[in-house]
Parts: sequence; structure tokens; C-alpha cells
Amino acid sequence: MVGRIEHQLEVMMGSGKNPVGKRVFDDKYEFPQDTQALADDIWDAYVTRAGTSAERGLIPPGHLRDGIVFRETDTGLIYLRHASEWSVVGGRTPIAVMRRTNAALTFGYNTGTASGEYKDISTTAAWTSVYDTYRGFGTYSNGLPVTVPGEYEVFWSMWLNASAGGLVGIGVNQTGTPGGNALHAIDHVTFRTIALGNASARVRLAAADKLTLWGYGEGGAHAVRGATSLEPMHWGARWIAP
Repeated sequence: MVGRIEHQLEVMMGSGKNPVGKRVFDDKYEFPQDTQALADDIWDAYVTRAGTSAERGLIPPGHLRDGIVFRETDTGLIYLRHASEWSVVGGRTPIAVMRRTNAALTFGYNTGTASGEYKDISTTAAWTSVYDTYRGFGTYSNGLPVTVPGEYEVFWSMWLNASAGGLVGIGVNQTGTPGGNALHAIDHVTFRTIALGNASARVRLAAADKLTLWGYGEGGAHAVRGATSLEPMHWGARWIAP
């Protein structure tokens, strides 16, 4: 019955939809019915918009609805409106690859404790993004400030100037001397002719979180090789999902 009534209403108007949903006008244009029908079609199709991040924040509440997509022209991010909130779903999503400089860097080891301790090795002077991608994070300052929430892959690759190994992991909002159980992507730098290691892990991050890199030297404090070496030592993170 409902379908019959809708059909009768469209017959009375000067337009209707063909079998594939396209509106077709005839010579019986009716005002305002046909004008409203066209406006409704535009509203239904108006699900993708573009503008700056500031312009996204200026969309009137009455124009916001779940399912619309906004492409930010200044950040390159793509947002989806879901559950009355904006979520990043694609575009130029955050990624940071930090590589070694020539600044001295040493794994932590405190002989005053029975098992030693981890040292923050994410100091600004020791890492650079000059040769790699850095976007979507805040300014690097002894670590990576997160600006976009979501699921991330964190990773590191390390080579030591030592005939011994150690442990490396990535901290989220860690300070002081965290234990290994507080770090992500924790794994060994193992000595087998050379001392090297790498690891990655998934971690959910919130905006304003900060990532830092931590190292522990087995049996003593060990120096990390510098940028004059050819090996691609690095650490960082990349956004992978909302």
C-alpha cells in the first residue's frame, strides 16, 4: 500500500525515478513538489565534502549526519562522521620514521641496581626525519607527540657498537625508569658477530599521547652506532586504523 501511495504521489508530480533511481522530469513540472524532490535528491547525494580542517569545524549542526565524509585539503586526512563524531578513516595518515644522527647515544645501565635499568634514548639530537616521511605528528621533541587517535604500528631497528646485546622497547607516556613490562615492541638486540635487532607491535594511541624509545644494555652501557654507518637504524610509528 505504501509503495502504491508513493507511486501515485510521483505520478501527480512532474518527475519520477527510473528503475536505477535516477530522477526524470516530464512536461508536468509541479511546484513546489518537484523542486522539493530535487532538493531531497541533492541532500541524499551530498555525502562527500572538502575544505580545510577549520572549515570542517564550521559545518552547522543541522548539516551534520552520520555517513558523510569530509576531505581536509590542508592536512590530507579523510574523516567519516559516525556516531555523531568525526573519525579519521584514510588519506595522508600519520607516519614518522626517525633515523640516527651522529650525536652520541648510549643504552642505559646502572651498576647500582641488581638488574640495571632502561634509558630514554629518544633524545632529539640523536634522531632526524630529514631522509624519511614525517607527517601527522606534533613537532619531534625527545619523542613523538600523537595528534590523531587510532591503532598504530610502532617499530624500531638498532645496531650497537658492542660485543654484547640489550633490550629495546617503545613507551607510551613513560618517564623515569620504566620496566620492560611497560614497553611495546620490546625485543632483544642480540650479539652474533654484530649486535643488532628489530621489532614492531600494534598499540592503540590517543591524541596527546607521546611515544619514546628506551634501551637497556646487558652487562653495561653500550653505544648505539651513528649515522656515519650504512645500516638503516630507525624508529617510529604509523597510523593503521581508526
